[in-house]
Amino acid sequence: MNIKTSLLIMLSIISLTAGAQDKIYKKDGKIIDAKVTTVGSATVIYKRFDNQGGTDYTLLKNEVNKIVYENGTTDNFGGNGSKMSHNG
Repeated sequence: MNIKTSLLIMLSIISLTAGAQDKIYKKDGKIIDAKVTTVGSATVIYKRFDNQGGTDYTLLKNEVNKIVYENGTTDNFGGNGSKMSHNG
């Protein structure tokens, strides 16, 4: 295997893992890269994506506009109720 092929394979793997995270879109415009662990009736519990073995963080659900999960599924909280959709 030559160097160009090895580099191409390595870059492909890195690009695939770079997008494998959940994104929490807050109503104030902030986007949090996370691993969502629980969506409760009033809160969203997550771990920071860059420290998944660390502390659990909690957001009030009314602070969250939507969550886009790594598999493309979306939870929208912008309206009166939650709605799940699948993109793709």
